[in-house]
Amino acid sequence: MTKLHYGNWTYIPDNILNNNSIVYSFGCGEDISFEYILQGKYNCHVHLFDPTPRAIEHFNLCKKVYISEKNMDPNKKFGGGDINYFKRILNSDCNIQNLYFHPYGIYNKNDKIKFYYPKNNEHVSLSIDNLQKTKDSIYLDVRSMDSIIEELGHMDIDLMKLNIEGAEVESLIYMLKNTKIRPKYISVKMELMRDKPSKENKKLQDELDNLLKLEYKIIFENKKKYNYTFALKL
Repeated sequence: MTKLHYGNWTYIPDNILNNNSIVYSFGCGEDISFEYILQGKYNCHVHLFDPTPRAIEHFNLCKKVYISEKNMDPNKKFGGGDINYFKRILNSDCNIQNLYFHPYGIYNKNDKIKFYYPKNNEHVSLSIDNLQKTKDSIYLDVRSMDSIIEELGHMDIDLMKLNIEGAEVESLIYMLKNTKIRPKYISVKMELMRDKPSKENKKLQDELDNLLKLEYKIIFENKKKYNYTFALKL
C-alpha cells in the first residue's frame, strides 16, 4: 500500500496506476506533496481541485518552487509543519505538465456557494457545512461530478481522493445516485459526522455507506482518523 506523509493520509494499492491513469484530488489546502509524489512515481495525470484562495496561492507557489529548483525555508502552515515539505516536492520527479489545477470544488450541484472560515485564521480549510460554527464566509465555485467529467472529457477515473471538510458525503451521494461515474478507487476522509454530528447528518452518512456497499469494498480503514479507501467491485 502507498502511504506518505501529513497530507498523504491516502492509502492505495501499489501499482494500480500508470502513465495513462487519471487521478482526481479534491481538497488541496496547503499540502500537495502527495499529488507531486504520486505523479512522479507513476507519471499519471493528476487533477487537483480546490476553490479556496490560499489553496490556489499555494499551488502556484509550489509550481514556482519546483520549476526554479530552489528550496524554500520551512513554513509551519505547509505540509503540517513538515520541515522537509519543499524537499519532498523538489525530489518528487513530477512531470509538472501532467499536474493540473482547477479552482473549483466538488458538490451536488453547480453553483457559487458559501464556504465558512475556520476559527483559527492560520488554518487553511474552509467548509460548506460550517463545521466550526463560525460567521465569516466567502462564496466559491462548486460543480457536480458529472459536470466536471463533461468539462474535462474523461471517460474513466482511476483514483478519486476527497478531503473536503464534510462535503464528501453530499458529493459522493450525488455521484452514486445520479451518474454512472464510478472511480476504480475512492480514498476519502469522512469528516461530516466527526465534526458535525446530528440526526440529519447521520441519515446522510448512512445513505452514503449503503450506496458504497452496493458497488465498492473497503480495502483500508483507519476509523480513528476517519480515513477510508474503497475499491470498485469487479
